[in-house]
Amino acid sequence: MVVGEPGIGKTTLCEELARHAEAQGGTTLVGHCYEDGSLSLPYLAFVEAMRDYVLAQDVERLTDELGNTATDVACIVPEIQDKLGIEPSAPTSPEEDR
Repeated sequence: MVVGEPGIGKTTLCEELARHAEAQGGTTLVGHCYEDGSLSLPYLAFVEAMRDYVLAQDVERLTDELGNTATDVACIVPEIQDKLGIEPSAPTSPEEDR
């Protein structure tokens, strides 16, 4: 996580790190955090990053990568359901959801 005052180069630092990681064969996922008090959802940065990744992948690769966790991950990234044609998992108790 990168934090700091506006204008000190957080975005530039992250973009440079992503370019370096990708040049080395890595994959980068990007999600954004919003100020306290905004109406963002818990873990929104992770959901946003996963959503972008899911939409960019072909079905075969995504199926291989997610394996038997696809249904679980689809609970927070519903685009997986559409892309892989899977049914949403049955509702669970709030304790199990956590």
